[in-house]
Amino acid sequence: MSPVALPAAVPFAVVGASFRRASLSVRSRLLRLERSSAAPCQRVVEAGLADGVVFIETCSRVDWFISSTHPVKAAQALSAELGVSDGVHTRVGAAAVQYLMRVVMGLDSVAEGETAIGRQVLKAFERAQQQHTLDSRLRNCFSSLQRAVAIRRKLEIDVPATGLEQLVVRSLPDIERTVSIPILGTGTMAHSVLRALEQAGYAAQLFSRGDVMHFVNESQSARVAMVCTAAPNEWVDLPENQGATLFDLGAPRQVRQSPGWAVIDLDALLKSHRNALTDEQRAMLGDAGFAEAARLVTLLSAVAPTTNLEVERRQFLQSTLPELLEGLAPDVAEAVRKACTDFSHTLLSNRS
Repeated sequence: MSPVALPAAVPFAVVGASFRRASLSVRSRLLRLERSSAAPCQRVVEAGLADGVVFIETCSRVDWFISSTHPVKAAQALSAELGVSDGVHTRVGAAAVQYLMRVVMGLDSVAEGETAIGRQVLKAFERAQQQHTLDSRLRNCFSSLQRAVAIRRKLEIDVPATGLEQLVVRSLPDIERTVSIPILGTGTMAHSVLRALEQAGYAAQLFSRGDVMHFVNESQSARVAMVCTAAPNEWVDLPENQGATLFDLGAPRQVRQSPGWAVIDLDALLKSHRNALTDEQRAMLGDAGFAEAARLVTLLSAVAPTTNLEVERRQFLQSTLPELLEGLAPDVAEAVRKACTDFSHTLLSNRS
């Protein structure tokens, strides 16, 4: 039986992009924007259009989950800040809550039903809590998501964990396992790929970014090469190698030129995975997620929002305080400004 619809008038909105509709280049661009000094997450709150925002980032999606008494306006303002329309999705009201619950339950994941995505969403809320961007509604949402993750665990629906390293091994062309595969990168992903290859019986060698020329030389005769770095843009040039396969696992792509190579990037890997649940398992997760979404909507209708103190702090420090300090000697004004900044920061830190 299909669940009844939830009321639409819920003060939430979500704006984002997932691997289902948005390309890797679009998701990478949005991620770079959020990490810049003009972060949309901060700007939409400081503009008074949102009472709180949580930014969720995984290898397959970027999402801004917004708490606002005017969610449509907040979503429109955030979308304008992003400056991208291709593949970007927007959901408002109860639809935003349902979407987030589906994500947490693993029903919108690369590996359908996976549990890792729930932990990633909770970590995003934890970061937002530390950064003081949660209002009362988002704190209630955080508690509800923790409850949803616990419910998901109790359902005991066993879905094999599938990381990118497993997808790499599954996508390898037919090559001799004794031939070493050069891997550029020494971070977490590079080591995960190395372990997965070795467990599957392949030989591989890591090269640091400082040793990129050695990697380039090795790739000239390689049948497979991999780049697992995390630069903000393309920076590696490979020599021509007809018929060889290149795995570029960066977001965005890390390889600028690779003539003759067959390139498998992050999007190609994500779309290659098909790990479907049974109809019964999918229904169980869907019902559990909808029930928790309905519970959260009911809770929110009875809770009055509280002021986001971090927003008020910023407004005071950036607008009100400079006017109050006018006329004071520069050294005295700076001392007062620093004291106010430190004091307000200490209060909020103790509150969290």
